[in-house]
Amino acid sequence: MGRAKEPVRKRRVSYGTMTAEGTAATASPVVRRRPGRPARIDRETIVRTATELAAEEGAEHVTMTSVAERLGVAMPALYYHVSSRDELLGLVGSTVFARIDVPDLGEWDDWLLAFARELRSCAQRNPGLVNTTPITAHGLVNVPLVEGALRRLVAAGFTAKEALLGFGDVVATTIDSVRRDYCLDREAANGITQLSLFRAALQGFTRDEAPLMWELADRFSEVPDDADIDRDAWFERHMHVLVAGLRASLEGRATLPGLRR
Repeated sequence: MGRAKEPVRKRRVSYGTMTAEGTAATASPVVRRRPGRPARIDRETIVRTATELAAEEGAEHVTMTSVAERLGVAMPALYYHVSSRDELLGLVGSTVFARIDVPDLGEWDDWLLAFARELRSCAQRNPGLVNTTPITAHGLVNVPLVEGALRRLVAAGFTAKEALLGFGDVVATTIDSVRRDYCLDREAANGITQLSLFRAALQGFTRDEAPLMWELADRFSEVPDDADIDRDAWFERHMHVLVAGLRASLEGRATLPGLRR
């Protein structure tokens, strides 16, 4: 008679918050937590750690997994405090952009322009944070930063609502300028520039059909397609137009949509 088969022994393997069963012959080694109490984390700790990681390696390396590894916790534990990577990057962006140093200028419009320039500079140093969904959708939701801006604008004569909308416009325009720079670089890598598109589009129209655009094309005829456009000048022009509109609204010379006292 042959020997009776020994019963298959099962081994339980723990993976953070999950447990799996397998045979003794095929199961992976048991993953054990280091001695001591589990690491305690909260939302503030997670955001601070993600911000440090972004500063060291770039926002593209900030993931739920990489942050959990740095904190020494199981990745699912992060979801008790942050719903997604998008939300986490939005929190990191608000933290980073709130650190900008703006001169304490007396006039509200001078301060707004200075703030926009510093925000643009900071965003250019942290391009990976510009395209995050929360920043794109909601701007900078940072209470100390926003409250300080609102107080300055309200003191100048704006209502709280006008101040909030105006400040939001400045933030959105500034963030969009950095996003535009990124898109221009992507297009240029494919041999497409603003001038090349302008010239190509005109080829389907006669000078009688588009005289002003042909006049501009003639003026730029000696400029090569790949000439570098002054992106900072583009940003300054848009920002001055925006601030001029806010100034006109404050002085009663214009009524902007949404800005009703």
